[in-house]
Amino acid sequence: VKMDKELKTIPIGTWEVLRPGKDAVILTFGTTIEMALEAAEELQKEGLSVRVVNARFIKPIDKQMMKAILNEGLPILTIEEAVLEGGFGSTILEYAHDLGMYHTPIDRMGIPDRFIEHGSITALLEEIGLTKAEVMNRIKLLMPPKTHKGIGS
Repeated sequence: VKMDKELKTIPIGTWEVLRPGKDAVILTFGTTIEMALEAAEELQKEGLSVRVVNARFIKPIDKQMMKAILNEGLPILTIEEAVLEGGFGSTILEYAHDLGMYHTPIDRMGIPDRFIEHGSITALLEEIGLTKAEVMNRIKLLMPPKTHKGIGS
């Protein structure tokens, strides 16, 4: 991790685009950023351009950036290493709903509200499907099917 030489003030409620992309957007923060970036990197090899956003403020959310993403109509995947119920992804769903953006595909990844066995962090994340492979899978499921135009159409 590269540290800046001088401290910068981050305006409250602002997010940061870590990786540009025009096909889909991953909104995440904290420990799951690296996994999201790795998944986006892999998806790029398959021809999918996925934007990764560090949603470093989850309350308040960056309404300006969120509105812009929703206006683009891109599929959105939220990833949080926290319980899904009432979490960050739920906030995003509510915000989209409140703006009347009902047609944007939004999916959430996080910790299900159920008992999780003890084990290593890697094993637990594997068990609940919080993995790079599952991030890639979810992004592909959110993507609209490609329409191929044949000759003469």
